[in-house]
Amino acid sequence: MNWGAETASWGATRMSALTSRRKVLLSTAALLGALTGYGQGANAACVGPANNIVCSGGAAMNPNQLTINDDNAVVSTLPGFEVVTADTAAISMTGDGALFFVDTNNSTITGGTRGLDLVNPGDIGGVLGSITVGVNSTITANQLGLNARLNANGHGAINIAITGDGSVTSLDATNTSSAISANSLAGTDVIITTGEDTELSGGQFGIEARSGNDATGESEPI
Repeated sequence: MNWGAETASWGATRMSALTSRRKVLLSTAALLGALTGYGQGANAACVGPANNIVCSGGAAMNPNQLTINDDNAVVSTLPGFEVVTADTAAISMTGDGALFFVDTNNSTITGGTRGLDLVNPGDIGGVLGSITVGVNSTITANQLGLNARLNANGHGAINIAITGDGSVTSLDATNTSSAISANSLAGTDVIITTGEDTELSGGQFGIEARSGNDATGESEPI
């Protein structure tokens, strides 16, 4: 099933909410403007200090999963960046504190089970655990195109924006397949933003957003 800007008011999209629906917000505003400016220079896969990690290189240079394990990591891309792999994830990001992933270069991000995979264990040093994604990428994987999980010790928000003509696709037509899966186990806000030309395609859900730690949840149209 496909979800895109042409679907009236995202009426076909389904969202799984584990607590109050007010915890999960869906809008069409843009987020990238506030996030651009991170990351200058670099000519290897994903390099730099935690506050300025830059991913670069084409698919031939990045045939394997790119793994980033840094607290308070800020990751951006250079033009021409691509990662295409059959490994579990194309990009795996894990760290406490505030995690940012920004791509304004229409990068291709293709993984085996997950495309862009972000996991935040929680707060650190007074910085709330949070996940912020602002991309116009083409993200593809078999099960979860974009996966964002904030564990119970993280008390910030999950904020995801897919803008411009960005797309997120999960290829497996099963009940565990979602284009975007966002889960705040602490019950904090989950905010998902899409652009007018954004396309989402998932086997079960275009967007599966959860706030709370009840893993059963309920599905409802929005």
